[in-house]
Amino acid sequence: MEPPPAEGMPVATRSGRPADLPCASATINGSTRERSSMLDGLILYREAAARHKIHLSLLVAETSNWASPDVHLRLTQENGVGTYFPNVRRCRPKTGERKGQILGGERLDDNSYANHAIKQAAGIVRSSIRGFEACHIWPQSCYDSRCHTVIANLVLLPRPLAGLSDHDPEIRTALQFRAFELFNWCPPDQIPPTRPAFFPTTWSSPMPFTERVARALTNRRSMISECK
Repeated sequence: MEPPPAEGMPVATRSGRPADLPCASATINGSTRERSSMLDGLILYREAAARHKIHLSLLVAETSNWASPDVHLRLTQENGVGTYFPNVRRCRPKTGERKGQILGGERLDDNSYANHAIKQAAGIVRSSIRGFEACHIWPQSCYDSRCHTVIANLVLLPRPLAGLSDHDPEIRTALQFRAFELFNWCPPDQIPPTRPAFFPTTWSSPMPFTERVARALTNRRSMISECK
């Protein structure tokens, strides 16, 4: 027999939520509103950003690192789809897939090949960059071998902003339109993006097409085994 709850302690319901726990309330601009017991961080983030008129896409625009459009052009001329590493896609661990497997002629990756591709395409030496993440422009495209390592589908973003490319609609649409401006590309199953309602006017310039970039393009097939 379980001991009774200590005096003053709320009794928990079967769901684990205390029976007498009230909904949280918040005072904003002098008014109080009730919140449900479910706290959704994305909703709170979007509400706060709208309330304070914060556009984090401005930070993304100024700090993003893009490869030269010439890289995408050359890859498209070479293999028709623009992949830096053909026949590579991200694995789905929840379905039992593992990095390094070959399934249906496709090599399964985490994000290593994509990360290697964008840094090589931008002419960046690994030891000379930190605090950046390789991000896909189009959600879920990493699971398609026609898109996973397409340079027009990749951008390097500062780590604090990288996760927002998946969750912030304003950032996502801004990146998609900017990528289309630069590379004139979108995934085969998507329609070309249109200019968003809010779109930063100042963007970082793509990295130049250098001799190092050209060498990496020529030698990249032999480097596949080095991607870890």
